[in-house]
Amino acid sequence: MADRAIRRFDVEPVQIGHLRQGDLIAPEIDLHTLPPPRSLGVASQRLPRHPLCTRELGAEPWDIRPTKRVAKGIWRSFQPSDGGGDMARLFSIRPGITFRGRKFLGIRGWNGKPTHPPLTDFPIVCYVVAALFDVVSWLGWFGDGGRFSSRDLFRAATLVMIVGFVVSLATATTGFWDWWRGLQRDRRTGIIGRGAHTQVWRTANWHMTVMLTTTGVVIVDLIVRFGQLNASHTSAPAAILSVLAAALVSFGSTYGGTMVFDYQFNVQPLSGSTVWDETEIDQLPGEKAKPVE
Repeated sequence: MADRAIRRFDVEPVQIGHLRQGDLIAPEIDLHTLPPPRSLGVASQRLPRHPLCTRELGAEPWDIRPTKRVAKGIWRSFQPSDGGGDMARLFSIRPGITFRGRKFLGIRGWNGKPTHPPLTDFPIVCYVVAALFDVVSWLGWFGDGGRFSSRDLFRAATLVMIVGFVVSLATATTGFWDWWRGLQRDRRTGIIGRGAHTQVWRTANWHMTVMLTTTGVVIVDLIVRFGQLNASHTSAPAAILSVLAAALVSFGSTYGGTMVFDYQFNVQPLSGSTVWDETEIDQLPGEKAKPVE
């Protein structure tokens, strides 16, 4: 039995996926053919280790674990590919979250990671939701009893609108900086500079005008609300102002989308990029395209 217990397996290197030259992987081992556990007669004899496992061959099958070398090779198969091997990558994660290689633009954000677009989501959603709450409260669908009353909806709409207004201050600031620093201008004509009279410039002007008008309507709406905080439901003037603000912010946001998706404003150029090429190699920000072999 001792001779059987110290028998070794012959394992050859196997190349798969993205394992490097010389890495080993564990072959399929039939647990029923493994040597039995050490008996009392051979307990004092140290049994040899399988070349790919951390325990002796005489150990229980459930105690056999891959060596660090094998585990490292398996883990490497899930890491970014260098273009070799047969395993296709399903995800690209690092380029989308890294800030290394991106130019910092102050409060405007970074190249490829601007601050204005994500901030715009808050006022749009908040003003639309507040208008919905106000309309339901004004119509009195929930009455004064039950789990949700018209008064609760009025207060909820007020809180949501306050959140949207506070975030809109940062949205307007970053939007102004994009309008000032992101458009072609003659800087010799003053601090603001004379903007080139392009279609993009005119669209940006209209987008900014609509959004500033929306902010003005929201300010008036909040003033009206603060005078009616103890009301049992949303008043008609407050509901009308909320609906107007929701309509304006939705209308103005379409021009913001036009700036980005139609005119590619504040979008990084793709010249020399390989992101649309069929390759297993990821291109990081600021990195030159790697040749595909």
